[in-house]
Amino acid sequence: MLMELERECLEVYRRKVDEAANTKARFHQTVAAKEAELATLMASLGEHDIHSPVKNNLFLFKSQFLNWNSSTLLSGYKEKVKLLMNTKC
Repeated sequence: MLMELERECLEVYRRKVDEAANTKARFHQTVAAKEAELATLMASLGEHDIHSPVKNNLFLFKSQFLNWNSSTLLSGYKEKVKLLMNTKC
């Protein structure tokens, strides 16, 4: 029973990691599309140099988002498994 529970937890964890990877990829695609749209709009207004605080904030958000990695997620998973194992039914 314990092995079955651990296997199910691992499957859920893998599914969540896959979902996070897909979300991250969609995020990058969306950001690239919006950056291209912004560049097009700025060019149509005659501005070729974009100095926008939005772009700086976006860069900070992207760098924080990219710093998330699977080892952080894995450590959280292991902690939750330990909590589950220590819980008495």
